[in-house]
Amino acid sequence: TTLEKLWLPHFARCIEPVVKAGVNLIWHCDGNLMQLLPRLVDCGVCGFQGFQYEDGMDYPAICRWKMRDGRPPIIWAGVSVTRTLPFGSSQDVKREIDWLVENGPPTGLFLGMSSSLTPGSTPWENIETLLEGLRYYRENGRP
Repeated sequence: TTLEKLWLPHFARCIEPVVKAGVNLIWHCDGNLMQLLPRLVDCGVCGFQGFQYEDGMDYPAICRWKMRDGRPPIIWAGVSVTRTLPFGSSQDVKREIDWLVENGPPTGLFLGMSSSLTPGSTPWENIETLLEGLRYYRENGRP
């Protein structure tokens, strides 16, 4: 494919000096990029952000991967802004935060929010539950 023949080799060449300098590159993922992610890891990307679990991104599997240097991936994860936050209950939000932590990599997990989280489209109770969950794990870490 054009992606494999042209884009990926050029991308790898472009980022190699940055990777060699020890910069941790994080790739933003919209949609289902499961087939592309291993190729990005081969190029030197060492983490991912912006998962759309509902589109088929296998978060637990990605979190078990090893990056090119053998480390676990750096993961910037958050509760789904297209499904759980706007349409779920506060219990769904809590359950998803716990799921992210339980299935995250052993190190390098960052929990956060998206700029797509907006008052008016997300019930206030869900925003409060999200903030409580983020605060809990920031103060207590993993069980």
